[in-house]
Amino acid sequence: MGTQEPDFGLFGHLLTPTGPVKKGIGLRDSAKWHEKMAAARSQAQRYVNSLPSGHRPPPFVLVVDIGHCIELWSNFARDGKAYTQFPSRERFRIYHEPQRGRAVPTLADPEVRKLLATVWTEPESLDPARYAARVSREAAEVLADLAKLLEMPADKGGGGHSPEAVA
Repeated sequence: MGTQEPDFGLFGHLLTPTGPVKKGIGLRDSAKWHEKMAAARSQAQRYVNSLPSGHRPPPFVLVVDIGHCIELWSNFARDGKAYTQFPSRERFRIYHEPQRGRAVPTLADPEVRKLLATVWTEPESLDPARYAARVSREAAEVLADLAKLLEMPADKGGGGHSPEAVA
């Protein structure tokens, strides 16, 4: 039997069979850890702000604690300013593994993996404004078809209503 190297998580946590042991800046999901994740996001934001002129800011910034979680931040205006939690405040952090007693997004979920793939391959398709516009267009088409049916003469299978009544 060979000796196994100690397993240190990000920020210097020694991982043991009974859980992490504090070493370095603090335990994952502690107040200190959240501060460091926020600092990492700020660093990523500075990178975005230092892009050459003419280079459009990315729609996503990802903050990663390797082996623990990925945070998704979006700015579909692509102005390089305020990035917000994506897709929501409750689901922007994707964990590598399930968390004790918490229902959280994990990499084990095929939908989460599909989301991450889309972030890399078709990020603009995740823009909620595009989705809302598509849904609005589809709803308008359905309503237009319904109006035509209501205005169609009754002997042709329609409602036989006047355009004023349908409106």
